[in-house]
Amino acid sequence: MAHEKETTATHSHSFPWMHVVGFALSIIFTLLAVWVMSQTHWSWNVRVIVIFIFAFIQMTVQLHMFMHMGEGKSGTVQIGHTWFAIAIAVIIVVGSYLVLTTGHLHTDHENHLDHGGHENHMNHGEHEDHEDHSGH
Repeated sequence: MAHEKETTATHSHSFPWMHVVGFALSIIFTLLAVWVMSQTHWSWNVRVIVIFIFAFIQMTVQLHMFMHMGEGKSGTVQIGHTWFAIAIAVIIVVGSYLVLTTGHLHTDHENHLDHGGHENHMNHGEHEDHEDHSGH
């Protein structure tokens, strides 16, 4: 117990290098994200993926450098819970993004319905021929 108080007292009087490094890394990843969006000619999807990767790295840096995640008696449990929450959040965000961008629009389906709600397989400009041309 005395060693723990001594470590805490010594640790609180030292220069907070971890905070400075974390702050510098946060600034660097923010500037990289701005550069990717403003200076590259990559496709929109590639830029979004790169921004998500930078955000994920920056979140990890901030959790470890500023929130001191992983320290203490229950550090590994905290890390496990956080990774599980991150996995759920990624599934929700990626799933929502895919649903919203894959074209699940009803306009294409509505064009193939006649006024009664039945499918109409005719192309525009074609007339349906009801005659039987079986040779009789």
